[in-house]
Amino acid sequence: MVVCALDVLFVQRRFLMKSALWFAIVAMLLGSIASVMLQMKVRHISAWLLLLVTDVVCIGLAAGFLVAQGVPESAWPKGGEWGWLLLRGFIVAIGAYCFFAAFHYEGGMMSILTIFSLAPVCAVLLLAFFGGGWPTLRQWVGLVLALCAVWLVVGGRGQISP
Repeated sequence: MVVCALDVLFVQRRFLMKSALWFAIVAMLLGSIASVMLQMKVRHISAWLLLLVTDVVCIGLAAGFLVAQGVPESAWPKGGEWGWLLLRGFIVAIGAYCFFAAFHYEGGMMSILTIFSLAPVCAVLLLAFFGGGWPTLRQWVGLVLALCAVWLVVGGRGQISP
């Protein structure tokens, strides 16, 4: 009985890990497609308009999923979490605007996306600074390699080439 329960937990954990991996892969692919569309089809559109349309679509999709799934009460923010959620939304919106603006002002898509790929590196360092635990030696090596890779792609000149 215990072995069966452990087996179910292990299989469920493996399934969840695979689900997380698939969601990450789909997010990466959809982000890539959206970037190509931005480069090829809507380059001339205002960064604010791009942000507005993106957010309207996100709100519509999120509302539809919330209604369809019936979100349990435990999944809703409580008390001060609403403030953090709103602050996060503000930060994401300004970040998206800056991404669109960098591209709109003739930044090269390859350079912009390469610099944007440093977001996980920054997140790891911010988490470490705010008490989430310091990276291991292996992770530090990965962070340094990521920084070197971005420097190689962007060109190391501190400018974003078209």
